[in-house]
Amino acid sequence: MKTENGKTIFSPTDLANHLSCNYITVLNKKLLKGEIQKPKIENRVLDLLREKGLAFEKGFLDKLVSDGLTVVQIDQKDEFAEEKTIQAMKNGVDVIFQARLVEKGQWAGWSDFVLKVPGASDLGNWQYEVLDTKLSTETRAGAILQISLYSEKVGAIQGKMPTEMHIEKPDGRSSYRVDDFMAYFRLAKKRLMEAIELDQSQIYPEPTLHCDICNWFLVCNKKRRQDDHLSFVANMGKSQIKEVKRQGITKLKELATAPYPLNFK
Repeated sequence: MKTENGKTIFSPTDLANHLSCNYITVLNKKLLKGEIQKPKIENRVLDLLREKGLAFEKGFLDKLVSDGLTVVQIDQKDEFAEEKTIQAMKNGVDVIFQARLVEKGQWAGWSDFVLKVPGASDLGNWQYEVLDTKLSTETRAGAILQISLYSEKVGAIQGKMPTEMHIEKPDGRSSYRVDDFMAYFRLAKKRLMEAIELDQSQIYPEPTLHCDICNWFLVCNKKRRQDDHLSFVANMGKSQIKEVKRQGITKLKELATAPYPLNFK
């Protein structure tokens, strides 16, 4: 999420993050308005994951080149990156690496790869499908949303929605029918836009699985500590927290002094 020429531009990451945790959108919105500072994160584990991800991406690129395919790489610092991506598609190159895809001036991102595939389109007797590389052996919903956004833009450029979209993983490639996910993707976009417009002051940074890789973790964790949040009870899940709160217990101190055992119903 960033501002360009006075207009807010959203990325596929914003969409995936909102799916993982609504509170990320709250913080990113405050950051955009200059109400808070971007956190400084030093996490060697995340750094190593990024390095491994880039190495895997580079290895896949090298394989495409060694297979004799024509590859155009788009420079992310090039102000004409979008135009060069579209021109490469019109020229019919086999692979576009780091394709710049912009949707209606509101959504923008960099697809790892855009691959030429058989089939006619407005471009000629060829068309394109998107492919992103991921280290995870399990494709997550956020990854599907990302490649769905890229597929929508590729479809707009070539006048025909791609048939499939792909995730390249260390254990092989997974392919997905674009039409199977468009309704889900558009609903996710709608919910993010609604969240941006609505008052989000009542949203709380509840812990999620995304906390492990989130740049805002220290900010949210500090707030939960200050609030004496029940999530700091070992092995206490969401359903248990919900039941404890139903009994009027909302803080660790209250739980520590409550009669034992609790009367669960």
